[in-house]
Amino acid sequence: MTEERFPAPRALAGGLTVHPIGVGCWAIGGPDHNLGLPMGWSTADDHASRAGLELAYTLGANLFDTADVYGHGHSERLLGHLVEQVDRDSLVLSSKVGYFAGTAAHAYLPAAMRRQLETSLENLRTDRLDIYNQFLTPAGIVPRRHKSIETTDIMLQMAASGRGVAALPRWLADEYADRMPVGDPDPHAVTVR
Repeated sequence: MTEERFPAPRALAGGLTVHPIGVGCWAIGGPDHNLGLPMGWSTADDHASRAGLELAYTLGANLFDTADVYGHGHSERLLGHLVEQVDRDSLVLSSKVGYFAGTAAHAYLPAAMRRQLETSLENLRTDRLDIYNQFLTPAGIVPRRHKSIETTDIMLQMAASGRGVAALPRWLADEYADRMPVGDPDPHAVTVR
């Protein structure tokens, strides 16, 4: 009887397949704070972080999750070294937007989201993200005004331009079906074509 070391890879929306163990890259952001909260660990060592990312990949991990705010881009830049060394199609890259507004009035303005995406792509040394998420609003921090329709539009536009996959609840996908190229390759997922 052969014992498997890990469960089988998992299929995600958009045809992505991931190893059952993903790599969270918050800790490698280094010492940093945003809105009074830590955005990395002060004991992180760049050389050890890069070696850890490479070892995880060598052992089969292919899902790497980071965010623009982790070390204010430092985590993404470290991960970018791995992206540069391996076949890009062998990776599933995930990043987030919305916790760091920069100089924008709030992080969910479409123009701010576009700038943050471009910066993330540059940091990661790639032309696309496979998964792009929005941070929930941090506790106690509320933008003066927020229109979720704007953020949904921009996320769908990014996905439609081939820069990632947008996973939506069925009710929202149905709402957008007449305005955007929304499709669903499997009955449990809704993706943007």
